[in-house]
Amino acid sequence: MQNEFAYFVPNQKYNKYHNKIFIIAGILFCGAIAHSQWSYPPSRTVDSSHTYFGETITDPYQWLEDLSSNEVKDWFKSQADFTDGVINKIPNRDKLVQEMTDLDKVKKVKYSSIEERAGRYFFQKRLPGEEQNKFYYREGINGEDILLFDPQNYESGKKYTLGSKVISNDGKKVLIDINESGKEKPVVKILNVDTKSFYPDEFKASYASDWVPGSNNAFMYLKLQGEDVHNNNTFLDSKMMMHTLGKPVSSDKEILSRINDPSLNIKPEEYPFIFYYENSDYAFAGKSSVDNNQELYYAPKSQIS
Repeated sequence: MQNEFAYFVPNQKYNKYHNKIFIIAGILFCGAIAHSQWSYPPSRTVDSSHTYFGETITDPYQWLEDLSSNEVKDWFKSQADFTDGVINKIPNRDKLVQEMTDLDKVKKVKYSSIEERAGRYFFQKRLPGEEQNKFYYREGINGEDILLFDPQNYESGKKYTLGSKVISNDGKKVLIDINESGKEKPVVKILNVDTKSFYPDEFKASYASDWVPGSNNAFMYLKLQGEDVHNNNTFLDSKMMMHTLGKPVSSDKEILSRINDPSLNIKPEEYPFIFYYENSDYAFAGKSSVDNNQELYYAPKSQIS
């Protein structure tokens, strides 16, 4: 197990492919300079501005954010067609692709994000040729790799990526942030390790935080105001919530927020968070923002209930 989880160290064959790719890339770069006078598809501009937190932002291309617009779809298609036309003319392109494919086959299996819970080992693994990590676990350190979640095959016709994961102390449940391609806000799902299936509970526009201290059935999550990334208000007044398996989401308890905890002076744009350490009797709360100076507060773990 320990050897398999070690990071890949390049060998001589790897370096051979690595050097070839740099040589080919250099040739392509020189060719690109020679053809730098391109006529790009037109991109119209508009008079668009918004005021966020007292600062006015001008964005002449904001109309491109409306992905349901036929004009925007036509714009993307024209850009893609132009790009394909340029790339298809690059000499030795097929050779470069083949070199990169051969290089990918030389790489070993990559393990990452290894965690142990109750004798079970959870980790991400990516095989040579795979584009994304998949989520696995082992029963014991010498057990076989068992696939738990494959984001590429999660839902037919859609693309997903695997976000953060929070494993319960008994190793039987995992909170997973699942990100759909094209969306900025994930969905939190609860994975049953024994059945390799998800509980029906689903938390949109949310981020998994942690399991409630001492519990394998209750957990905390950060809830945003909505999924619309074009509505700035959805990023304001987020809340730390607590959910218990078997209970309706509508009964979730608000445990930390600007409205619920006015004494902490949480600003609307700040994200409240809670964390704790297993060997400590206290839990800690804070307010996340672009400011590197953080204020932290503490209370007994028993207050998270």
